[in-house]
Amino acid sequence: MSLFTALFPVFLMTIGAVLDILQKQMGFVDNIIISILKLITNSSTAMMLSLVLVLYTMGIKQSISRKQITQSCTNAINAMGMLLLVIGGGGALKQVIIDGGVGDYIATLFDGSNLSSILFAWIVAAILRLALGSGTVATLTTAGLVIPSLTGVPDVNLELVALATGAGSAVASHVNDAGFWIVKESLGMTLKEAFGTYTVLSSIFGICGLIFIMILDMFV
Repeated sequence: MSLFTALFPVFLMTIGAVLDILQKQMGFVDNIIISILKLITNSSTAMMLSLVLVLYTMGIKQSISRKQITQSCTNAINAMGMLLLVIGGGGALKQVIIDGGVGDYIATLFDGSNLSSILFAWIVAAILRLALGSGTVATLTTAGLVIPSLTGVPDVNLELVALATGAGSAVASHVNDAGFWIVKESLGMTLKEAFGTYTVLSSIFGICGLIFIMILDMFV
């Protein structure tokens, strides 16, 4: 029951994603059943239904008093409220940095460089990750900067370049990264503990990824 409750929103949103794919592939039109399924599997609705389910399965069914359930919800809101504010602030900071032309400036730094395409992609992704915080933005921005510069370059393995971009964008998760705060708050860490564990772990992951990709490049 615990596993089902935790995965319930995933089940709902997966059904919604499969429904969208099937509708595009098969071309069937919306009807009342499809519309209801889309409503239920919408991410916001799925989370609301999951909250109702967890209040029953992990609360009422376990003979937990309403006062305890209310206190638990209050504690969760207090923790998540600050987290959402931090994530929102980090997203605003990221957009300011992007609009300020950081990506274009980084591209000029490596203009005419003789670096390996794999190392080039990794370094750009890592710098953007450090500057912006968001791994997703670092990945997409790096792809937009690196791929055009590799056009016409012989013996470039774009698959390995893509892997290097992903590894570079995983480096050094810090306070600009929403994932950093989610891990910190979820595990009840202090900032020092989060830097000493999650930031170090993400850096090791990114560096090891680069090493393995460079080794793979020798055989591919």
